Parts: sequence; C-alpha cells; structure tokens
Amino acid sequence: MYDIIIYIIPNYSIKIIHRRQDNYNNEKIAYICSLSEPDSKVRKRANDIMESILNPIAKEVGYNVERADLLTGESIIDDIIDMIRYADIVVADLTDCNPNVLYELGIRMAIKGRCFSIIKEEYVKSLPFDISHLRAIPYKLDSFSSTDDFRKRVRERIKSLINKPFKPLVHLSSGERSLPPSLVAIRARALPP
Repeated sequence: MYDIIIYIIPNYSIKIIHRRQDNYNNEKIAYICSLSEPDSKVRKRANDIMESILNPIAKEVGYNVERADLLTGESIIDDIIDMIRYADIVVADLTDCNPNVLYELGIRMAIKGRCFSIIKEEYVKSLPFDISHLRAIPYKLDSFSSTDDFRKRVRERIKSLINKPFKPLVHLSSGERSLPPSLVAIRARALPP
C-alpha cells in the first residue's frame, strides 16, 4: 500500500511522495466498471471481462484483480477509494460512460496515473471530449478472434504499466496558489511555514 503525502512548501511548490506501507499487498489490478443488478447484461459483461480477460492476464504477471462489489469492508465508498488509491494498475471500462466509473478514473488519474481504459467498440464515439484522447482499447466479445485480439492488447498494456513510475495527472507549478479539491481530500500534510 502506498500513502500519498503532499508537502506544500512556502513558495507554493508541491512535492508528492509515494510511501510504501508493508501491510498491503500491492500486486493488485483494480477493475472499475458499471455493475448494475446481479442478473443484468451489464453485470454479465463485467464478470466475463474479469473472469476471461483480466484474471488470467493478472495471474500470468503475478497480480490479483479487485472489483468493488467483491470487496468486503464496512463501507463500499471507502473500499472503492482504497481500491483505486492502492492498486498498482487500474483498468476502467468506459462502455456506458457511467458517472461513477468516470469519477473513479478521474481520482486515479489525478493522484497516481498508471491506468488505462477499455470500451465496447460501438461506444467509442460516445466518449466525452475530456477523456477521448486516452486511447481506450475497444472490444467486441462476439468471436474468438476479436476476444483474442482484445486479450493481447490488454496484456500488452498491463505489462507496459508494471514497471512505470506512478505519474499523477495533476502537477502544480510554483505560480499556483491553491490545491484542487481532488488533492485536498487526499491525506495531505502541510509543512510548517
């Protein structure tokens, strides 16, 4: 597990430190996606991707996959935030442009980076402008060849992220005077003046 500590230095520059905490197994891939009701098509799609695509790839590279509905903490919100904060890699399925998934992806991108998106092929053109540049991996799970191609592309993306440093999307220059709300919510500790 990594804690993110943000030091605000008097000239308003910021230093972000990722500190490993040994009591957490960090070899995790967080899968954020629409879930819906247990017997719905949306849940079936999420289960299929997790079981047929993500779990085998994760096992191959020594990782485990987590998904919010499978966690057992007291608070689902705390579980989700911890999952996206502490996972080594985050995979976001943007198929339905679910506001929760977009919010969770935004948190992850802002604080840690090392994430990527997947999307059902027919939804690619419906991505909001602010995330359309992210090169989501499109998928069609209707044939062996399309599923196999999708699996290969996801495997390549996961392997490419494993040894990359964490790279938050938010970087404040010395001229900026305040933290964005997304960083205020993180366990921030200011240095004394």
